[in-house]
Amino acid sequence: MANIDQNEEAIVIIGSGAGGGTLAYELTAKGLPVVVLEAGPYLRNEDYLNRLFRIEGVENYPTGVGVS
Repeated sequence: MANIDQNEEAIVIIGSGAGGGTLAYELTAKGLPVVVLEAGPYLRNEDYLNRLFRIEGVENYPTGVGVS
């Protein structure tokens, strides 16, 4: 995380969801200073497991389509 000079102007995005995260990416890619505020909990990679479809192997692919 970058240090931000409190005297520097920055774009503030509230929420890092699909819209906020995408907007933050696009603005920083153009070199604009951005601050993202998020009230939700910190999520780790393992928190993003899709618990609806636990794929053990190709034969259990949720659409029933075998992929080889």
